[in-house]
Amino acid sequence: METIFGISLDTYLIALATMAVVIVLIMAVITARQPLLVKLGARNFTRRKSQTVLIIIGLMLSTLIVSSALVTGDTVGQSITNRIYQSLGTIDVIVDPDQEQAAGVEFIDESDSESLRQALAQDQRVDGFSAILQIDIPAANQGERLSDPRAYLVGLDVDTQTGLEEMLEASGGGLARLSSLASNEVFISERLEKSLDLQVGEMVTLFVENTPYEFRVAEIVKDNGLTSKDQAGPGSKPGGGVIMPLSRALNLSNNEGPNIIVISVEGGNRNDLDMVGAVSEMTASKIETLGIPLEVVEDKKELAAIGSLVGSVFVAFFIIFGLFSIAAGLMLIFLTFVMLAAERRSEMGMARAVGMKRLHLTEMYIAEGMLYNVGSAMVGAALGVLVAWLMITLLGFIFASFGTQITLNVNPRALALAYLIGVVLTFVTVAISSWRAANLNIVRAIRDIPEPDLLAKTSGGLMELIRSTLSVIWGVFWLIPATGLVIALVIGTIWSLARISGDFGGEIATAASITVSIGLVLLLIVYVRKLAAYLYNRLKIFRLLFYPFVGMNNWSKAHRSSIGWAMWMLIFGVAGIYVGGWGENIGAPSWVGPQLWSYTGGTTLVMFAIGVIAVYFGAPARISFSTIGLLTVWLWLLPLPFSVIPWLPDEANGWVDPIDGILGLAGWGHGGITGDIEMFFVSGVAVTAASIFVVIYNSTVLLAPFNLARGALGGLMPAVRTAIAYPLANRFRTAMTLSMFTLVVFALVVMSILNHNFSAVFNGEEAQGGYDVAVIGNPANRIQDIDSALMTSPFMDQNLLQDGIAETASLRTATGYLEGSSGNSVATKDGFYKVQGMDSSFIETNSLKLVTRARGYANDSEVFSALATGTNFAIVDESRLQSGGGQWGPGPGDGVFEIEETLQGLDASNDEMGWDPIVFTLSDPFSGLETDIQIIGIISNTATTVRVEWSALFVGESLVDENFFGGYQDNFYVISTEGTDSIDLARGIESALLESGVQASSIAQEVEESASQSNAFSALFEGFTALGLIVGIAALGVIAFRTVAERRQQIGMLRAIGYRSRLIGVSFFLESTFISVTGILLGLGLGYGISYNLLTSEEFTEAGLETGFDVPWTRILIFIGLAFVTSSIMTLIPARSASRVPVAEALRYNG
Repeated sequence: METIFGISLDTYLIALATMAVVIVLIMAVITARQPLLVKLGARNFTRRKSQTVLIIIGLMLSTLIVSSALVTGDTVGQSITNRIYQSLGTIDVIVDPDQEQAAGVEFIDESDSESLRQALAQDQRVDGFSAILQIDIPAANQGERLSDPRAYLVGLDVDTQTGLEEMLEASGGGLARLSSLASNEVFISERLEKSLDLQVGEMVTLFVENTPYEFRVAEIVKDNGLTSKDQAGPGSKPGGGVIMPLSRALNLSNNEGPNIIVISVEGGNRNDLDMVGAVSEMTASKIETLGIPLEVVEDKKELAAIGSLVGSVFVAFFIIFGLFSIAAGLMLIFLTFVMLAAERRSEMGMARAVGMKRLHLTEMYIAEGMLYNVGSAMVGAALGVLVAWLMITLLGFIFASFGTQITLNVNPRALALAYLIGVVLTFVTVAISSWRAANLNIVRAIRDIPEPDLLAKTSGGLMELIRSTLSVIWGVFWLIPATGLVIALVIGTIWSLARISGDFGGEIATAASITVSIGLVLLLIVYVRKLAAYLYNRLKIFRLLFYPFVGMNNWSKAHRSSIGWAMWMLIFGVAGIYVGGWGENIGAPSWVGPQLWSYTGGTTLVMFAIGVIAVYFGAPARISFSTIGLLTVWLWLLPLPFSVIPWLPDEANGWVDPIDGILGLAGWGHGGITGDIEMFFVSGVAVTAASIFVVIYNSTVLLAPFNLARGALGGLMPAVRTAIAYPLANRFRTAMTLSMFTLVVFALVVMSILNHNFSAVFNGEEAQGGYDVAVIGNPANRIQDIDSALMTSPFMDQNLLQDGIAETASLRTATGYLEGSSGNSVATKDGFYKVQGMDSSFIETNSLKLVTRARGYANDSEVFSALATGTNFAIVDESRLQSGGGQWGPGPGDGVFEIEETLQGLDASNDEMGWDPIVFTLSDPFSGLETDIQIIGIISNTATTVRVEWSALFVGESLVDENFFGGYQDNFYVISTEGTDSIDLARGIESALLESGVQASSIAQEVEESASQSNAFSALFEGFTALGLIVGIAALGVIAFRTVAERRQQIGMLRAIGYRSRLIGVSFFLESTFISVTGILLGLGLGYGISYNLLTSEEFTEAGLETGFDVPWTRILIFIGLAFVTSSIMTLIPARSASRVPVAEALRYNG
């Protein structure tokens, strides 16, 4: 794995290492200038060891998330890369027939092969060239009545296999020599040896055109990409190989020539990939010069890059899903220092009173935070490896079904990267929280009087609002020259270092330059400010010169307030709405607009800004923030499952976007807005913040149910009151903790519901297409009528045949070329595609679902009736639509035909009666016969999840018989009778047709296996996200321990007025329980709402993904139940500690 999000890991490492160096420099400056402050910070670190452990556990999670994601990605990438190297061996470049130059040609002419060999013979880098034949062929051990319909016939050119000999490695050691084979001898691979239970000297039977041919096994060789099949379809394992000289294989199979050329580059298995890439390009150039119908289809360099790409994708997914946990971890860091500051508030006030500056307090907290930081990042990186091992263990079971072994691979670079990310993120959060803690009023701090609520009700005037807004503008204005200064210094230093010394590598020079530049900027800020202040205060002549800077800066600080920042939230929010919705009108970058994250994020900022502004002009804080919170949640949960304003016009009902709805009535609505997986995180943060406002400002409402149940609660009522009153008295602290729980539970609920419902759709009964058993025919031994073949087979259980099979249907497979008509209403792309000819039984019995139909067809039955009666009608799977590829079919750019329109666009491009049939000319690449067809239906992706051969163009069987001469393969589908085991039926059919080499499988079993893999991936991602609950639990523990210390005197007062020790313990326990339960319920409710609206939205239902809505309560309750139980255990210890505080000692406690 070399990149994440398209950026090199080395770039991340250098950037983070540079930041870490800057952090070290900052700490060095603080230590040199104020060693006493560093000692005070270290003293606080060691004073309460249990608290320190809790803080480190909470702080480490961000590093743990990144570390486990990177190690998992590295492991997956490395394992896949190893699998590719193992399969390819010394094969470096692969050449196939070029279908564009010679459509339908499947074999390579001997003269073309020889021309290419001669052209490459003078290149010293090429040490191997061989034309080979690789085709499917059924094999059997007739003595044991064992067969393998997936066997692979491999014909090798004995004379030209130089450089490839080592791939014929005998299982017992040494190399197997093709030249030593007698005319009736073959090599077989280890995989075929196991499946047929064959030994050296025994006979293996091959079937060609239903005729058996026997060969003696001369040697067992190891499996690789040359000697056996590397991949197989879903639900089956790749078959082993039968290896013989090319001439003998061609005679046996009646093929015209080899079908693939493999080229080996010097250097062995793991050779220079850049050299491989160069040889690949040179080979393509030679082919073009020679003008022969061949093409380079892939090389080792490209395939090795796949492993790195897959690893990067895993890392990206894990980090995206881990963003909730990372956000919760950063909030815990912030909360921790807020609580530490609250504990030492009087102490800090007295320190300020005797001359300590705010900067000194900030530096002291930074020093303490760095001690937590270094330790927690180290622990997180180490534990990340353990978490990665657990994930790799689960992934191993999943990848094993694809024939890939996953082995843990710990890359020191990944650990270093994770450690640096943890250090940098934690330092930034500590620095911000330290700055906030140091900004206190000396008098209020000494007297322990609460700071004024910035969001409390005020009656400020318009002028104060303008002054505050301008003060913020002044602060933001200075960011521009400061940023320019940093950029100028970085560029200048890089240029200077490059000029001074040629010894610096580009990356080292960049890292050194950035470090030096940032250091210069820091010194500049410190000493230029001091010089400017000195000149301003001492020399009057400089007052006029520096007043715009120093004077305006002081004026800005004096008038800066929350309303100013609210105005800027409003400005930025409106800008986000406009750029996100109408960005294409102003040429905004594609990652900003039109983008859903920018549009919805701006809307949320505007909503919160309106709440602050309303309070500023005198509105009650509770009403304002409750209203704004509810409106924001309502906005994100639109459309509701009912119409709240029934008298509005039809265009307004069902709005998911009120802004566009209102502006759209006036013709000012925006166009399409795109969103991606980032909306998962954005929506969670937005609805969590909004709901927390509602809860925090409505404490009396939360107490109402308990007041009604006063009689039932009895003596516990005082404990319940204090358990709710104290958290809501510390709004900021409670809001942060609630946010941690709510965010993570929200993520878990949404992921669980979406995964569960998608699995139900793509792995449900619809995926079976109405059939129970699939029988895939072998092109070398075709069966025309499966009913007759089974009836005449002496090995078919006749009872199973008579009582187990209710209906059979068939598809005849061919490859066609489609050329779109110029009269079509939608754009198309010409290309090849698989063609399936349906017999009358398949048309009548299948249950394939169509997501959309052409004009004139009211339902799916009418479409299939048209296919039964006409030869020029067709339907195609959804992957041929734009954005319809992925796992269900070939993607764009794969040389296949396409309908260049989305499903939604196809429906919208015509009226409500349907779209015009899409006309293509379908031709046979071999014979050139043509016929015009009309596509009148699109098959849902749900039908092609398991049966990949249904990713095809479906036509009537007669069309394939007439224009494609019956195709090249027959597939059959069986409907079993009620009570018949489809697995037993599939085994019986495959055994009966052993000589024909068919592959029979239970479709229900394949669907179940696919569902198991899907559920395993879901459990993996959900478990990874659930790590964030550790943060919430740690936060509760930190709060509980700190609360006992903070409220010792209050505990004494409660005991003095009659509270028993048990009631004190219950109160503290219920206090933590209130926070965890509230967070869990908020996350559950919000996740439920977002999931419901997503699964019932037009984007899903119009795409044919009518998933329904089913909640996996068992899975969700397990997650939140474990979280609740663990958090309760975490709070029991401090609750017991509080209950045991002696009354007299608590009353004398002074902090």
